[in-house]
Amino acid sequence: MKKKVRDLRFLLILIPLALIITIMDKTIINGFLSTNKILDHYIFLTVLVSVVIILLVIIFRYDKNINK
Repeated sequence: MKKKVRDLRFLLILIPLALIITIMDKTIINGFLSTNKILDHYIFLTVLVSVVIILLVIIFRYDKNINK
């Protein structure tokens, strides 16, 4: 039972990722980047890079714990 729960922990990573992608998609569709303001593009890129870095850290920690 513990093994199944441990194997499904990756869903805890994928669910927030799906929510973030949904929110970002709705924000972009509603015209967030349509104004062509440089600041808006920098905010978008900063959030995108931050999310990717956080997810990589989580995945590396998860992988490190599995290989012990």
